[in-house]
Amino acid sequence: MSKLPIPFAKHTTYAGHSGVDFPYGAGTLVKASGPGKVVGRGYTSRAGYYVRIQYANARVLSCHFNNLASTPPLDRLVAEGTVIGTIGNTGNSKGNHLHQEVDGAATSDGYWKYHDSTRVVGQSGGGRTIGRNTTKRPVKDIQRVVGANQDGKYGADTTARVMAWQKANGLTADGVWGPLSDARAFSPVTTRPVIRRGAKGAHVLALQTRLRNAYSLYAGKLALDSDFGPSTERAVKEFQRRSGLAVDGVVGAKTWKALSL
Repeated sequence: MSKLPIPFAKHTTYAGHSGVDFPYGAGTLVKASGPGKVVGRGYTSRAGYYVRIQYANARVLSCHFNNLASTPPLDRLVAEGTVIGTIGNTGNSKGNHLHQEVDGAATSDGYWKYHDSTRVVGQSGGGRTIGRNTTKRPVKDIQRVVGANQDGKYGADTTARVMAWQKANGLTADGVWGPLSDARAFSPVTTRPVIRRGAKGAHVLALQTRLRNAYSLYAGKLALDSDFGPSTERAVKEFQRRSGLAVDGVVGAKTWKALSL
């Protein structure tokens, strides 16, 4: 597993420190070091305003933000370069700086086990992964399926969300939208069993994907987890209501037909 790039070139630490400090001015944007997920955010007397990002190889805590206004919400997927906060002086801090440490390895040496001091976020060689669309599918349609911002640009955020979608659908998570991804998302449903709340498996995943395709309302809000739980049932009922079908939350022949976009 390759190491993460660091957020800034200038850094410092001291004996017994739980991580590494990056002394920069108040309001300086702090950006994610790679594809990851926001797993914690809030305020403590020690950390001040903070965010926790789960990357592939480590869970990293970033502290002393001046506020959480630019910090993504909990469970949001991020890519390298996504803004996750702004430098401040909150909590147990004696000046504007960013403090980072790795959960389970809260020492300076522990930090460097997971970070490469020669690579800085956003700089050449920093390791940013940008995928691409190799099909004729409009990028906005892909973004609607994966829950990305529908700006028509296949950038870092769309790549991160495509990778998460591919992983959830049992495909190679390379961020490239090719024929296999396109078929999984847009091919007509060939078998249509009646399914309802409590069902699990591939047909539920197909249902969830098609609900996302149907309305951008569901993008980013409906999990692709193959589990027909309360949120999927609500989405089904809303789709049925908008489609003029009986609103019962049960996916039968008529609902499947309406979903075969």
